Order: sequence, then C-alpha cells, then structure tokens
Amino acid sequence: MKPKLIFLLISLGVLNFKISAQTGKYYSMPDSNAYWNTYSRYYPSATRSTTLRIDGDTLYQGIIYHKLREIGSLYLPINFYKGAFRDDSIHRKVFFLPNSDTVEQLLYDFNLQIGDTLRTYNTKKTYSRIRIIGLDSILIGSDYRKRWLLSGDHTDAEIIEGIGSTYGFLDLLMPLIEGHPYLTCFSENNKSLYPIYNANEGCPLISSVKIENKSLDFEVYPNPSNGIFTLFSKEKELIIEFYSITGQQIHPIILGSQINMTAFHKGIYFIKVSTTEISILKKMIIQ
Repeated sequence: MKPKLIFLLISLGVLNFKISAQTGKYYSMPDSNAYWNTYSRYYPSATRSTTLRIDGDTLYQGIIYHKLREIGSLYLPINFYKGAFRDDSIHRKVFFLPNSDTVEQLLYDFNLQIGDTLRTYNTKKTYSRIRIIGLDSILIGSDYRKRWLLSGDHTDAEIIEGIGSTYGFLDLLMPLIEGHPYLTCFSENNKSLYPIYNANEGCPLISSVKIENKSLDFEVYPNPSNGIFTLFSKEKELIIEFYSITGQQIHPIILGSQINMTAFHKGIYFIKVSTTEISILKKMIIQ
C-alpha cells in the first residue's frame, strides 16, 4: 500500500475517533441563564415572535424542575408560565410538566437510534409517528453535539442534544398547515450558540408589552375547568375580551361573575382584561 494512502486512512481514522469522542459526552439541557427565540408567520399574515426563557426553579413531589416563561407576541402579546422541565442526565431523557397538568411527560429521549420512532409530549394519538432517519454531529460553539434527523408528518425538524428541536424547545415536531415556528436563536450563559456562535453576546431578547401587573387584582377560576369559570376582580371598570388560540375574538355567556364557555370546544383560550392603564392576558383551559 502506498505511503500517501496509508497516511490518508490513518488521518481519517483519527478524525472519526475525534468526532466520536466529542459526541460521546452527553450535553444536558441548561438549568439556568438560557433562552430560546422562535419566529413564524401563519397564513395569511399573523406572526409569532417569542422568547422562551428559564425562569428559576420549582420543587414538585420532591423533584427540582426548571420553570419556563414565554414572552413576546402570538396573535396577542403574551407573558405567561408555560410549565417546568427536568433533565435526567443519567438516562439521557428530558421530561416536561405543563402548567395545566400534574403528571410529567417525556419531552426528549436522547437514546434514540436510526429507525426508532418518537412523539413529543403535545402530539395527539391521531398523529402518525415521526421516524429517526439520520444521526450525526453538529458543531455547537466549540464542541460537537449529537443531532437527530427526522422524517414523517411532513416534518423537517432536527433535534440537537442540549438544545432541543429546531422548531423550538416546546414546539410540535409536526408542522401545522398554516406554518410552524423556527428556532432562530439559542443562548446559554450569555453566549449565542445556535445557529450562529457568538461567545461575547447572547440572542436578542424579544420584548413584550407589560401584560402582568400585581396591582391589577384579577383571577379566573377554576382553571382548567369544564367550561364554567368565575371571574374575580376588585377593579370596578374593566374591559373584558375573549380570544381563541388563533386570535379570533369569541363571545361566551357572562352572567354576573360567571363565564359560561361550555358551548366551546376543549382547548386553550385567552381572556384579556384591560383598564385605562394596563392590560392582562391569561390562559383559560377547557378540559
């Protein structure tokens, strides 16, 4: 065998060893000082531009979870608690505890191999499964991390270890008919790591109007409910509006402090309460 060919084979072997060694390490999800920016445009002109950030820790059933808050704009200004997650680094799995649930659900399994199938926590049983069609590595910052390539349900998403889906950390891996979010920037410890590395600057934070203010005493309960909610507020003059998750204004039956939404389908809705100075937007969940 010629010396040049031997050298080339040795060089390729060393390169493969380096990449294998780099991706052999498990990169867990961040537990603080991290956020994910997403953007999408839905038909015909509605846009979504949000920042999902880690917002401290919480203790549930003796287990520490990292809280997630989303701010920005989704049809209407948003600023609310999404839920909390934990990373089981021993088993290489990430679990999510939605704000409307008491049972955690599997969000990511970083043990999957080519040919395996998966579902995210928020997919429905009617969705067909998504299949792993490729597994390689990608340079994130100065290190290589594992990347899973997906196929099925018309998805073109990828999953990156320590970051999540390229559609967004909590977003469906199956695109909607109208469109879907794209992860435009991931930041950890004030460094932009994806898709562009910047060791000196994090992702630009997406601003949101101030929609939560403790000086406005306002509650809707029980939440979730079967469609019957009670509205409580010490404010005397309020403008109250209701919206579907697509931003369409709806008109439930209101009798005194009771809100009757039993005529609407199960799912997520929004109530917007405004005074002359501030507005609050909160989710209402019909189970």
